[in-house]
Amino acid sequence: MATTAVKKTKTTETATESVAASVTEPVTSESAKTVEVKKGKKTYAPTDGIPCKSITNGGLYMPGLKSNILYTWIDAGDVIEVEYQDLQAAIRSNNGYVMNPFFVIEDEELVAQFPQLKKIYNTLYSVGDLEDVITELSPGDMKATILSLPKGAQDSIKHLASKMVSDGRLDSVRKIKVLDEIFDTEMSIMTGLFN
Repeated sequence: MATTAVKKTKTTETATESVAASVTEPVTSESAKTVEVKKGKKTYAPTDGIPCKSITNGGLYMPGLKSNILYTWIDAGDVIEVEYQDLQAAIRSNNGYVMNPFFVIEDEELVAQFPQLKKIYNTLYSVGDLEDVITELSPGDMKATILSLPKGAQDSIKHLASKMVSDGRLDSVRKIKVLDEIFDTEMSIMTGLFN
């Protein structure tokens, strides 16, 4: 009888060891999977500053809808932090500053949380692209391209074109006349071209 008891103990120990080994591995891999899922979505406090870059030539001023802070960009390319609560309110109310857009949110995780913003940002032009529309295209193609752009990009082109005419980088009479026609401006006066 003593021999039988010893055999049972050895068998039980072996079975326990293999069960313990197989249970330990899945628990470790499940824990790692849970951590990865939690990393996916970032949360923001209402007063967290989110970097936003102006794409508008000249000064840009936006009042915060929640905080009543006046956000100020001096020129295109300036980056300032806008509180999360103000951005969220502007996005949800389809505010023109965000939806036209006059500035872009530089936090990709935040943009990903709002599909309508992601769609707008996928169609945006950079300042260099907008300058190429003015300098590289023929007057007819330039007009068609400008008219197909969203309102915010059209405003950016108008300000950029005015700056280019005043500093002499744009001197094509035909292009300036087309721009004056599109935007109902008189940029040709800035060059001394009256008709």
